Amino acid sequence: MASLHSNLAPNGQCGCFESCRYLFATQGELGRTQFKAMTGLGERVATANLSALLNRGFVTTDSPYGSLRFAIPRHALRFYFPALWPEAE
Repeated sequence: MASLHSNLAPNGQCGCFESCRYLFATQGELGRTQFKAMTGLGERVATANLSALLNRGFVTTDSPYGSLRFAIPRHALRFYFPALWPEAE
């Protein structure tokens, strides 16, 4: 499985965060090609990072080639909302 930390940009940030912020802010969908282009990373690295985000549940899609949407995975609820749902695992 691809690691987001192994594909950091020179400034120490993963290029996927900008794409994820866009999906979160707009609550819309974004094509995979657009998502990868927004990262500013090479094709292979962007694809590996997108796969990692899909596997971890931070983005979701209805089909293997469909548009992407922002998602909140269950395992992240306790970090995003610690006081709201402390027992989330």
